[in-house]
Formats: sequence, C-alpha cells, structure tokens
Amino acid sequence: MAFKKFLVIRNQYFMQRMSEYINLRVIIQFLKEQGHAMKYQEFRSTFEDKVQSDSYFEQILENAKTLLKKDIGADTYIKLNHLTQGIS
Repeated sequence: MAFKKFLVIRNQYFMQRMSEYINLRVIIQFLKEQGHAMKYQEFRSTFEDKVQSDSYFEQILENAKTLLKKDIGADTYIKLNHLTQGIS
C-alpha cells in the first residue's frame, strides 16, 4: 500500500514537472507503456494546472492581439489624415 502511494506521488510529481514542456497525453501514454495506467484522480491537479496555465497564456495573447488591432486602427487613421492633408 505504501509503495503504491509512493508510485502515485512520484508519477504526479513527474507529470507536474513535465507538463510545462510536453503534452499531457504524451505523458499519460508513456506511463501506460511503462505499465502504469493512470486514473483521472492521479493527474487531475496537474491537468487543471495545465489548463489554467494555457488559458492564462491564451488570454495574454488575445489581449496582445486586441491591442495590436487598436494600434493598427489608430495608425491607419493617422495615415489617412496625413494623406488627406497631402503629407506622406
């Protein structure tokens, strides 16, 4: 029983460290190939952390895209004003 708990904790730690670098599906597949079929409870916190982290970075990228669109719009407006005034 204690050894099984040790393996679960070791696998959770491994997944948490590696989730930053590779896809969770790849980790789970690797562990299956090594003979350890994972239950959802064993990787739930890692999965949730990964989703939260990815969502955070996705939101940063969406915000950056929105700001870039606003900058392009403002620059286009300025350029159009310059063109109507004869400034190039």
